[in-house]
Amino acid sequence: MRRPSISNPRARTRFQSPWLIRRPDPVDWFRLLADLQGFGWSNADVARSLNVPPSTLARWKDGAEPGFECGRCLVILHAKVCKPATP
Repeated sequence: MRRPSISNPRARTRFQSPWLIRRPDPVDWFRLLADLQGFGWSNADVARSLNVPPSTLARWKDGAEPGFECGRCLVILHAKVCKPATP
């Protein structure tokens, strides 16, 4: 029996794991910033902790995406501030 050619795109997708093909859901930056505000953080507080100007946060709320490092720091801040209380 002949093995399928990997150069053939149809054969390649048939044998790839769906876990390797699937992309994670995009981050909702507006939701992260809104959650932080709900926990009492102002835009100035968030901007100060990320070392970015407040106008940058306004752009993120309007749909722009932060760079990798700023986005990573924002996700970490969100996780620390908005983590669920453990009993």
